[in-house]
Amino acid sequence: MRSGGPRVASYFIAPVVLLSALSYWQDAARLAIVDIRAHPWCGAEGRLASQDLLGDPPATLWNAIIGEGDLQCASNATQIVAVVRGVPAKYMAGTRVRLSATFETRAGDSTVVTEQQIGVTGAQGQYHVALWLEGTGCVPVRLRAWEVGDERGARAEKLDFHCGE
Repeated sequence: MRSGGPRVASYFIAPVVLLSALSYWQDAARLAIVDIRAHPWCGAEGRLASQDLLGDPPATLWNAIIGEGDLQCASNATQIVAVVRGVPAKYMAGTRVRLSATFETRAGDSTVVTEQQIGVTGAQGQYHVALWLEGTGCVPVRLRAWEVGDERGARAEKLDFHCGE
């Protein structure tokens, strides 16, 4: 009968499990929401504009539905993208990001939310979470992105759409 067989295995397995758990938590701790972008949909042209409405400086969003202000086209829909940075070229299991858009209307606020599992990050560690918004162009929209379960690194922006004469 061999002595210490199972004990030797447990001495080997326990550190491997511990290192795996530490690696997971280190990966999760290195996740950051680094940017929120907003690209108008040019319906008459059937394309997304390359213009980032939240760029530097942010676009003037007056009468966007008819293409006034700083827009490259008339637009009544917007693609929102939260840029997430994590561990390069890695699947970040269990890591989810929420992206919300709150329309500030006279009748009260209305919020649209998406929640997505982070897939495999790119070579630079980036992953993009998208939310499609219809009916943009005349009311302000508050944007917010955060990691589910950890709102400390949340990022917020505002699309200051307005319409009038």
